[in-house]
Amino acid sequence: PPQFKGDADLEVADHWICELEKIFTVLGCSQERRLAYAVYMLVGEAEHRWRGTHHMLTARGVVVDWECFRRVFLENYFPESVRHAKEAKFMRLHQGGMTVSEYAMRFEHLTHFYSQAIYEAWKCRKFAEGLKYELKRVVVPMALTEFPALVEKVKVVERLEGGNRVTKTAEGPAGSKRGENHKKPYDRPQPQQGGHVIRQPADAARGGRQGEGVTLRCYRCAGPHLVRDCPHTESRCFRCHQMGHESTHYPTRNGPERGDAQRGDAQRGDRPTTAGRVFALTGAKASTSSDLVKGKGSAAGKDVMILFDFGASHSFISYACAAMLGVPVCDLGLRLLVSTPASASVVASELCAGCPIVVNEKRYKVNLICLPLVDIDIILGMDWLSANRILIDCANRRLIFPRVEEELLISAGQAESLLRDGAECCLLLAAMSVETERVIAEIDAVRDFAEVFPDEVSGLPLVREMEFSIDLVPGAGPVSVAPYRMALAELVELKGQLEDLLEKQFVPPSVSSWGAPVLLVKKKDGGSRLCVDYRQLNKLTIKNKYPLPRIDDLMDQLRGASIFSKIDLRSGYHQIRVKEGDIPKTAFRTRYGHYEYVVMPFGVTNAPTVFMDYMNRIFRPFLDKFIVVFIDDILIYSRTPEDHG
Repeated sequence: PPQFKGDADLEVADHWICELEKIFTVLGCSQERRLAYAVYMLVGEAEHRWRGTHHMLTARGVVVDWECFRRVFLENYFPESVRHAKEAKFMRLHQGGMTVSEYAMRFEHLTHFYSQAIYEAWKCRKFAEGLKYELKRVVVPMALTEFPALVEKVKVVERLEGGNRVTKTAEGPAGSKRGENHKKPYDRPQPQQGGHVIRQPADAARGGRQGEGVTLRCYRCAGPHLVRDCPHTESRCFRCHQMGHESTHYPTRNGPERGDAQRGDAQRGDRPTTAGRVFALTGAKASTSSDLVKGKGSAAGKDVMILFDFGASHSFISYACAAMLGVPVCDLGLRLLVSTPASASVVASELCAGCPIVVNEKRYKVNLICLPLVDIDIILGMDWLSANRILIDCANRRLIFPRVEEELLISAGQAESLLRDGAECCLLLAAMSVETERVIAEIDAVRDFAEVFPDEVSGLPLVREMEFSIDLVPGAGPVSVAPYRMALAELVELKGQLEDLLEKQFVPPSVSSWGAPVLLVKKKDGGSRLCVDYRQLNKLTIKNKYPLPRIDDLMDQLRGASIFSKIDLRSGYHQIRVKEGDIPKTAFRTRYGHYEYVVMPFGVTNAPTVFMDYMNRIFRPFLDKFIVVFIDDILIYSRTPEDHG
């Protein structure tokens, strides 16, 4: 690389470092040789600056190697703020006026500054998002995930789009009038001796200057010229269908209320095109159809003639009516190609948004697209008919409005709009009666075996065949963690729960060298559960491999059952004692003292598997016959009430 002088161009510094690293990689330089070579390439201001920095680093006892040089160099000449600015520029990058090749080169250059890991698929999506619309709409559906292939595809599309624009320009020069025929005369093949067929040159066909040309004849006036050059051609306005002027000189087009829309015409550029339809653009055609209904209504406080047309895809308004009502006209945002059965398509690109219309004494806000209608002010199409659930009775030529009682629901947005327009609103509050849960004492089985269903579990459980043990990995020692801070209300709750556990003899005071912090966890009923944070103990515990049942296997056992009873154990974990030698390991620390569990606590790593093993031992004769158990949840199932009883 060239010598580095401390250039003001920040990208030069980053490029210089990258060039050095490429050379070091090829030559296999050691760290010492890398530093020496890099310092040798510094000259001028950069060399003086490094000497001062090197002296300062060695005075502080910092080991100066290649990595240290690279970090200090980038901090001075390519700081993080510059890298972040480059990264932001990459995230905002769009093609704009660049060609695809220029855009791809700029994209690849800025990719170097992106701090996150870049995957090929994400890179392709980011590149495609920045393309021009006419290119994006072609390549995005391809879902390409290889960047070189994507760039080549976009280049091909760009060439095709460029050729398409050139062809359109050649076939339709600026300044040609509407209705002119731009097709070239057909070059009829001329027979030659020997039976071969040759085509007449295009110049001879057009002007007859080479050989014997074809005589041109205008089909409009029979003169010796093409129809596009006919002097008898008269302009026709596609908005009002009148002769003598074009749509750009339509009388209502340049009104003051549409000035903003007219100025925006030149700024619209290429935009997506969508299709629409309408039955008729004139009142005469609408009168000949039995499927349409005409009527009077009001819009913006003025009487208008409305055509209700279920054959129209959208709702429309004439330019003359929009000017008369004085409603604002805005850009539609796309090109709507409106087709009719009897005439050519009309392009619409302007909209009267939220125009207030009153029909059948009901007020509506309708988005009306501007069209060159004649003897029709407004057309209400399927968008308005379907949104308001209005039917057209063709036989009687009338509208059928939904009954008032059927209009039950409106959206929150509609309600806000109506309230802003002065509508009155009332609020109804419905009270719900919630069925109280059945008292457990009223259940026959509970009443018959009251000693099995006590309200509270008092005292320690009996010594049973299974005890909970905590086996540690070899070499593990005691772990003690300071208590967590708690709010005043939590301390009050903690003290109450500790007193309850002490009363039940579950947690006697401890002098163990182990100690875990405690915290309170909210339960479904709004109360709090005392939980010990045994995460450090769990890391040192050998995991029990006893399997828990699969939920889908349990569901398979319930197939065909229709009667169920559920049993929830009260303090289920506390029915198993902790092995005598492992009790100190369960110790926990609180603001009110040091305690340890003599019954199996929540939160230890092997508690669920130990309890599952205990449940399976108890219910083994009945499992998968009429009982399924998942830890402390017991479900009894039967096919019929008789079997369940």
